[in-house]
Amino acid sequence: MTVSLIIMAAGQSRRMMQNKLFLTYNGQTFIEGVLSLALKMTETELILVISSVDVMKIVVPNRVKVVINNQPEKGQSHSVSLGTNQAVGMGYLFLPIDQPLLRGDVLKAILEKASETNIVIPESAGKLGSPVYFGRKFRQELLEVKGPFGGRSVRDGHPEAWVKVTVPGELLKDIDCQEDYLALIKYMSKSSVSS
Repeated sequence: MTVSLIIMAAGQSRRMMQNKLFLTYNGQTFIEGVLSLALKMTETELILVISSVDVMKIVVPNRVKVVINNQPEKGQSHSVSLGTNQAVGMGYLFLPIDQPLLRGDVLKAILEKASETNIVIPESAGKLGSPVYFGRKFRQELLEVKGPFGGRSVRDGHPEAWVKVTVPGELLKDIDCQEDYLALIKYMSKSSVSS
């Protein structure tokens, strides 16, 4: 069955103090990078949750269904609810736009463990990360989440459903603030020098 891959692109980027969608890494913007990554996932329904202002600034591939969130002040949970409401898959993989080191093999490893009744979470050195997959069993709870933390309350409320996938920590790095972004650019510089 198909999994719904929901790209979370309607955040306010408060800690970054500029729109993360249009930060660049490796020759493309964060939003271009996450769309490119998502398009590599066959057998998935692709949903992009984004503001009406930002969607006008990008080219959305035909395969991607756009869901408009014009109330980002309601927090990440509002995007989770909107995306889940439009999804028809057996489960939902929520993909943040601020993990530019994330690779397709990580998404495939998560999807290989996915079922209608589990929650698949990447883990590195005992720390849980994103993106997180929720089986259809959790649909109603995802539709009803509130506040700034998205599906975290659903995840944390069902440890019995967890399936963990071990992933190298650098691949899960969130870019939340200017210091994170500068460290990413430094990492990219080191990588290009060593290759």
